[in-house]
Amino acid sequence: MGCATAQKSVRVARLADIGASTEGALIQGSGSVFWLAPPEGWVMDGRAGADEGMPAVFYPAGASFADAPAVMFVRGTGDGNSVPVLIERDKERVRRSSKVLVVAETESVATPGGRPITIMIYSSGAAGCVEAVAYVDETTGVIQIGLRAASQNAFDSALPAFEALLNSYRKRK
Repeated sequence: MGCATAQKSVRVARLADIGASTEGALIQGSGSVFWLAPPEGWVMDGRAGADEGMPAVFYPAGASFADAPAVMFVRGTGDGNSVPVLIERDKERVRRSSKVLVVAETESVATPGGRPITIMIYSSGAAGCVEAVAYVDETTGVIQIGLRAASQNAFDSALPAFEALLNSYRKRK
């Protein structure tokens, strides 16, 4: 896995480009209620990540959250911390688990409602985990939507599903 991964961008479609979703769920996190729909071929699970503060996790159908080569997660942080503070926390978390840390920020995007999304890609080196985290800056806190993969190949294969998950995000009032 090289630095090229860090240069990949994640696309978030405009609301007008997205059709109505027939699957998904309302999720509560950081004082916000929002809608997410699992990408095609993925399962949404409200229990597997609960012990880690994740109200929903996603993994390929036929796998489990524990054994899938790539998983996605949602976490809300209503502790008053800003996106830059949370990014520093995540950098430190990856640093503690790896001798190598490669970090890159993709182009800025926005939710269909206009809220800013900062997307960071964290890599722990050639043999390690690759993770993309989208930080959705809502007025009540920050929603984190992430993709974590055991390898570069698994990350690259799951990236379209991550983009689809981000495109399904809708804030509920």
